[in-house]
Amino acid sequence: MSYAEQVKQDLLHIVSEMSSHPGDYSKHPDTDFSRNRKLNFSTLIHLMISLETGTVRDELLKYFSYDHSTVTNSAFYQQRAKLSEETLPFLFRSFNAHYPHVLYKKKYQLLAADGSSFTFTRNPLDPDSYFAPDGKTTNGYNQIHIVPLFDLISKRYTDCVIQPIRKKNEFRALCTLIDNHPSISNSTPIFIADRGFHSMNVFAHAIEHKAYFLKNVVYEYSLAHALNDGMYVKIPAVITRRDFHPEEYTPEQLDREKLNDGVRLHEEIKSRLEVYARTYGKPIVHPFVLVVAKDTEHSRQIREYLTSNDFFNGFYADKVLEINSSLRGAEKDENIQRLLQLESPDNTIEIVVHVNMLKEGWDVTNLFTIVPLRASASETLTEQTIGRGLRLPYGERTGIDELDRLSIVSHDKYEQIISKANEPDSLVRRVYYIDDAAPEVTNDHHDAIELPSAYDDATSDESFTQQLS
Repeated sequence: MSYAEQVKQDLLHIVSEMSSHPGDYSKHPDTDFSRNRKLNFSTLIHLMISLETGTVRDELLKYFSYDHSTVTNSAFYQQRAKLSEETLPFLFRSFNAHYPHVLYKKKYQLLAADGSSFTFTRNPLDPDSYFAPDGKTTNGYNQIHIVPLFDLISKRYTDCVIQPIRKKNEFRALCTLIDNHPSISNSTPIFIADRGFHSMNVFAHAIEHKAYFLKNVVYEYSLAHALNDGMYVKIPAVITRRDFHPEEYTPEQLDREKLNDGVRLHEEIKSRLEVYARTYGKPIVHPFVLVVAKDTEHSRQIREYLTSNDFFNGFYADKVLEINSSLRGAEKDENIQRLLQLESPDNTIEIVVHVNMLKEGWDVTNLFTIVPLRASASETLTEQTIGRGLRLPYGERTGIDELDRLSIVSHDKYEQIISKANEPDSLVRRVYYIDDAAPEVTNDHHDAIELPSAYDDATSDESFTQQLS
């Protein structure tokens, strides 16, 4: 049995044990889960821990293999409401208890905490998490704040605290995590968090539990280090044409030239990813192109072109996703769901068009090509643009140039791009020239210029955002 299969078996065994006495995990032990239903206790727990990012209805249909007698959303809500608040935390802790903690230098647990906020199901009746419409949103939204605790050496989450956004208190959350952390004999926990968690109360809780608390990052592994190490991120590279004269094109023609070149690159990368996966027995990665539009009207025009027969004979008509602030209601919700599923093996989207809707924290491993339209050189080479696609799909470089590269297509700002690429804060390491006469973009049709870069000497402890400022 493989390690992954053993982990799964351990989890299913815990669920089975809990299912033998569901009353211990129910709000009404004598009546809840006492009847024989299709969505019994065991099935409910299996379903909840396997939910992905689709709608409740889609997830139910998928779980029950699209059977005509699939339970309704209402039945799912009713059964879920019977669970006590301790049910999932108990499952989480029991599962973690199966695996021992790995200690640093055989003595220290390194435990990192950080907070994130998430938008979830809209509920105007919850004043602690609801934000009313403010002009930017038409329906309002709800948010929660979660502070997880991650074991850096064992590489797994050990606990978390969830708070309504209006009752967010990271000091209290970290104190709770410290208090709840189980004591391990002959070891000392070291809690690591940024300065937002720093308070005397946190220090007091750490001292009480004979632990250490570090209020700042011990060591920051910056993008400069990652690029110099040559292993952990894609290589940002600008793709342009030699002797290109943008003044000879209208803005619309220029957009189309860049889109056409970007998609040709995309098809080459898609082919190479499939060959690599099949050769080395890896999961097949489905890449996509990110197109950055100027505004919502420009975004609409770009989408219409990409889905028309004028663009590669309509091949991408059903493979384009548009994300911008003009989308409303169900259309926006559906597109956001599709955006979150871009890394899924079932994803069919190959081009995403957006206008400043992809905020900090959104990045994916299968983005290999970015096409910024009508953007300045400074806008093209920012963290906001490039940072979306630097993560590697397999966690390390493959040794194949096209698969280890994030390509930014920019024909119209060549001189400015070269100038910016040589600045100390530039993210770009290479510039490639495309032979515009070539029907396909391959290694035979472009030259690579290695640019001198101040990154080779950038090993200070400045943060990534400080290096960009």
